[in-house]
Parts: sequence; structure tokens; C-alpha cells
Amino acid sequence: MYELRCRRERVGEPVLWCEGEQRCICADLNTPRAIALTWELHGSRLPDPVKKSTLLEFDRVLGLGLGVWAPVDERVPESVRQLVARREAARSGRRWADADELRQQIAGMGYELEDTAEGTVVHRDQGAARRPVSGKS
Repeated sequence: MYELRCRRERVGEPVLWCEGEQRCICADLNTPRAIALTWELHGSRLPDPVKKSTLLEFDRVLGLGLGVWAPVDERVPESVRQLVARREAARSGRRWADADELRQQIAGMGYELEDTAEGTVVHRDQGAARRPVSGKS
């Protein structure tokens, strides 16, 4: 039977979390419940360092890659912002062909535009990561 290391290294509430996770895994690999328990641990009142180490221990079994995860940089590059400004100027001047061409250039850089009543919103194109940036595959 697989035992989570946190049983030997921790006392108190973290041990209860580990025991719950282990019951889920050992009960016919009840992965959905193990994931739910992991999410519950995330929202618990444990101190952040204890919570993090316990989640990383769960991840040894679940293989979610929590230890290597890093947030995505959501900043829009200056070059894209400049193209968006040029496109907005083209739209204001009713130069629709220029605006469409600039939209295509922006899309080629991996960004999507959404025109709203409040202005243009720039989003990272989620499908861009699956497409080659240049003509090479």
C-alpha cells in the first residue's frame, strides 16, 4: 500500500488531510475524490507553507505538476499595443482595410482582439500555442 510521506513528517491537521488523500487513492483509486480533497485543502485555513508542502506531497501521487507550475505572463508586449493603437486610429478614420490588416498582424503575433463598447480588449490567443509562429512546423 502506498503511504504519503506527510504521515511521518507532520502532526495535527496536515496528517488528517494526508490520511484522507491516502484513503481516496487506496479506495479503488478514487481519483475524483482525491482531486476534490486536494481542492478542499487548497481552501483550508492551514498556514500557506504547510498547505503548500502538503499539496506538493499529494501531487507526488496525483502527478498534476504543481511543483513546476508557473503563472503565464499576461502582459501585452509594447509592439502589440502599438499595433492596436494604430488599428484604433484606422477604425476612427474609417480605414477598414487598414484596420483589418493590422488585426491580422496582431493575430500573427498570437493575440486576439475583441471590440467592445468600452474599447478594444486584447487577449492572448489560446490556440496560438498549438500553431507554429513561422512557416516552419
